[in-house]
Amino acid sequence: MVTSAVQTMLDEAGLTERASPLGAAASRLVMTWLAPLFRRYGDVTDPWDGAVSISGRSAEDVRSLLSQHADDLGETVCVVWCYEAAAVEMLYSDFVEHFDDLWYPARDDVWLLSFSERSFLAMSHEEFLLFGDLRGSRKFPVWAVDAD
Repeated sequence: MVTSAVQTMLDEAGLTERASPLGAAASRLVMTWLAPLFRRYGDVTDPWDGAVSISGRSAEDVRSLLSQHADDLGETVCVVWCYEAAAVEMLYSDFVEHFDDLWYPARDDVWLLSFSERSFLAMSHEEFLLFGDLRGSRKFPVWAVDAD
């Protein structure tokens, strides 16, 4: 289930047919699982903590930064709009290409969660980008991936 605001962003990006919304129950589950992670990393804006300011950067520069994490996150990610409590599954490359339609500075906190790794990428409303590699943490859920 997505909110009307998220649906509008997907429509404007031309991704309505390419993104798969999580149902209401799955979205609530993701938000519940992620609550401790949001509390721990949600306000990180200090470069010493690994956050990178993207304020004033061009869209191409931000795309370049996002592209650096393609291998870390995998082909498909769960995109979570924190304030909307909504989530969709989409190709990471689609998010990178259309991030400026899917994330609005000063309004949105968007988290991208790997389906195959213990990693995430957060774009804060304060215009910071944070990559988190939690491979050593058992507190972060990892979704099952077919080994085929």
